[in-house]
This record gives sequence, structure tokens and C-alpha cells, in this order.
Amino acid sequence: QTLVYVSLLITINIGVLLVAIIQAYRARNIPTEFNESRYVAFSFASIFQCWFLGVPLLYFLQSKPGAALFVQTGIAFITCVSVLLLLFVPKMLNDNNPTPTHSNQNRALENYVEPRVPITTKSTECP
Repeated sequence: QTLVYVSLLITINIGVLLVAIIQAYRARNIPTEFNESRYVAFSFASIFQCWFLGVPLLYFLQSKPGAALFVQTGIAFITCVSVLLLLFVPKMLNDNNPTPTHSNQNRALENYVEPRVPITTKSTECP
């Protein structure tokens, strides 16, 4: 029963990772102001490295529960921190530095967002 649960979790994680990679590839032509593909790729690379090194360590540390718990905690910590730092810190740094990039973002946004159609209302004034 544990094997089914672990294999299901691994399958879901790999599926979500593949969907994210496909979406990052499709978004590669978005203007630089909104393009986060580089940070997403760095995040994926760090997650892959962490799991690539951590999972074999867990296999060899089955007989030492204290060390296995430490490695499991490290894998979870590095996975979460890599996503949070690589995706949100650049946004916070860009938000705190009001540079001409903000005006570039507004211009780029105007190119991608459909203009709003003004709603005309009939006048209810009496003649």
C-alpha cells in the first residue's frame, strides 16, 4: 500500500513538472518584462538536482532513521525554498526599484490586453 502511494505521488509530481516545463516553453516569446522562464528553469534545475541526489541517499539510509529524516527534511526544504526564492525575490526586487521598467511593463501590457469598450448609457433626462 505504501508503494502505491509513493508511486502515485511521484507520478503526480512528474506530471505537474512536465506541464510547467511546457508552459514555460510556450511563454518564451513573451516580452522580457513578463518573462520568468529563466527563473522557472533555474527552479526546475535546483529541484531536479535535489531529488537526483536525495532519493538515492534515502535508499542507502533506510537503516538509519535519523539520517533519513534529515535528508527528507532537506529535500523538502530545498524544493520549497528554491521555488519561493527564484520566483518571488526577483519580483520583490523589481517592485522596490521604480525604474523605467515599470513604464515598459505598462506599454507591453497595453499590447497584450484587449482595450476596454466604453459602455454607453442612454440618458434618462426628461425632455
